[in-house]
Parts: sequence; structure tokens; C-alpha cells
Amino acid sequence: MQPQLAGRRDAASMHASLDRHTLVWVKPRERERMYALVRDEVRRDALRRWFANDWPLVVRRPDRPMHADAVAVGLPLPPSEGKRRLSFEVENKAISRFLPPLRLKDAATLLPSHWRMPLAELARHAAQAATTLHVVGSVAWQALTGLDYLTAESDVDLWWQPASVVQLERVIALITRWEARCGLRADGEAVFPAGAAVAWREWDEGRSEPRILAKRIDSVGLMSRDALAATLASRGEPCGR
Repeated sequence: MQPQLAGRRDAASMHASLDRHTLVWVKPRERERMYALVRDEVRRDALRRWFANDWPLVVRRPDRPMHADAVAVGLPLPPSEGKRRLSFEVENKAISRFLPPLRLKDAATLLPSHWRMPLAELARHAAQAATTLHVVGSVAWQALTGLDYLTAESDVDLWWQPASVVQLERVIALITRWEARCGLRADGEAVFPAGAAVAWREWDEGRSEPRILAKRIDSVGLMSRDALAATLASRGEPCGR
């Protein structure tokens, strides 16, 4: 079973939303163009299967400067296919729909039971902290495609947008407790306003450091922890506690 993903199509939302980890689907003509670019037969077969199943591509940070009306996308193949990564650049107008990363609670329902139950538990605890956790990486791709991405060594790559520093710290604490209970390891990013994404574990473990590595769609660099925290403080405390 695959997730039912409707997607958004409006151009204004697209311009603001095509950040790293956004799931995108491209139009039939663009699929033909992308397929023609792939010369390796193994990759061609993978891409043919991808489009036949209407699986999404994912927005990535570009390898070179790009104009405002284009985006870098890719798809990672599972370990059984060598973890190859196919990379493309597409025009925004070639995108038919898009969505943020898959929600953890939706992904959990599509995974084997030894993953499903602990991930569903984590999603519930996050919801009680007024937070929607999303997943990227192996957990997301196995849920989206049904292919075997997960191994015994796989991390759960979480992605979320904290509404306040208090909420950020609360969610990190509940993830840490969850790891200790379930024996699984989580990783991933907390995304601050304006798209600055930081490794939440680095945020937690590097409290004495004044700066932290932040990733955006077009850059990677150190940012002040205090400045990032201030962007959340300006939002106020989230409702629903």
C-alpha cells in the first residue's frame, strides 16, 4: 500500500515552498525529458519504474547556481540498487504538484510492525507537544515506495518546524526519551523561520557553542544560536498545550 498524496499546485505557494526535502511530481513532458537524459540502463530502468508508480522526486540543494524559476531534484535508490542517486534540474513550471515531507504518523502506517509501532508512538507524543513530526531519508522512502530502504542500522530522520524555543527543547527531550525506550536512533533537522535548518542533535549537544551549522536551499554556513532562537521567540508560544 502506498500513501495517498494529493499535493498542491498553485504557483504562489510553489515559489515559497520548494525548499529542501519538499516532495515534487513533474508533468509527463518533463518526465520524458528527464528519461532522455539518463544514459545508464540501470538508472533508466529505475526512472521508468519511478514514473510508472507516480512516486515523487525530492528537492535538494543545487550543485551550482540556478535561476529563480528552476529547482534541483533527485531520487535515491534503495541499498539493493547500490544507493545510487539520480539528480536533475527542472523548471518550476514543469512541476505538477508538491508536498512537504511525509508526516511521521502517515509513514508509520506503511512500515513493518517493528518500525510502525514505535514510530506511531513518537508521532503521538509529538502531537501532545503541539508538534507535527515529518520524516525524510530511508523511513520516508520506504513508506513512499514500498521498496526496501530500511536496514537494522537505519536512523529515523525527523524534520519539523518548531514554533518556539520551549517547544523545540520539549520535542528534543521527548525524542531522547523515546530513543532510550525503543532502542532506535533518531536524527534529522529542526527548521527555523526563513528556511534555516539545523541538526537538532547538534542544537542539543552543542549548547556551549555560540554558532551552529545551518543549511538553506542555496547555502550552508554557521549561524548564531541566539539569532536563530530569536526568530522563534518572535513567534510567541504555540497554542494547544
